[in-house]
Amino acid sequence: MRNAYLDNIQYTLGEMRRDVEQAVKDGLTLSSSAALHDAGFNEHHTCHPDTSAYMLAKNCIAPLADQLTDIDAIVYSTCLPGNGNIGRFDDFVKTRDVKHLMDFPASHLQHEFGMDNAQVFGLSQLACTGVLAGLRFSRMLLNDDATINKILCVTADRFPTGAHYEQAYNLISDGAAACIVSTQPAGFRIITAHGITNGALAQASDDETVGTFFNYTHRVIHETLAKAGLELKDIDWIVPQ
Repeated sequence: MRNAYLDNIQYTLGEMRRDVEQAVKDGLTLSSSAALHDAGFNEHHTCHPDTSAYMLAKNCIAPLADQLTDIDAIVYSTCLPGNGNIGRFDDFVKTRDVKHLMDFPASHLQHEFGMDNAQVFGLSQLACTGVLAGLRFSRMLLNDDATINKILCVTADRFPTGAHYEQAYNLISDGAAACIVSTQPAGFRIITAHGITNGALAQASDDETVGTFFNYTHRVIHETLAKAGLELKDIDWIVPQ
């Protein structure tokens, strides 16, 4: 079993910045500004209409450019694969050719940043847990294939024009995040990973989502600790997603 380490965390947000009051005024939310402030939200970021999710990803990893030439794998997760991450959905509508829906953003990142030897793995259908699944998958890759030693993890999404940006009482911004997972001891060591999937919640209401969140969070924390051979008394910080 090889150790896996997470380092070089980067993020970028949509370039259009609003305070919560303006987001409510612009019709991007479902709740009032007072309720959103009570939930801890103060500002909101959205993309310019011409900015794609792929452009967010590209801007996010640009500061890592000098570390990407020896990347062995790219793990790219999206929450909204149907939003046309590379911006080709209109081309599909015009031509009816599905190749425009298979213009994958990870392939463009690989080419633009010279990651010629990297294998590409795309993750979707995991909603807001995609980046966590990407870290878990990266650790599995490092321990499954001895030729893989350094992995770029990326997640990027932007909501389609006209969408509400509030989901389950959370005000979501357009954005991207990235990090490098490798066998080199730097940053944070990934000790273990765990997840719970309940397919019956695929179309849950906001109240159902919130109601199950706390129950599942308690369970997943204890199950994760058990996999690592730890107990809650061993933990100093819990940083919730």
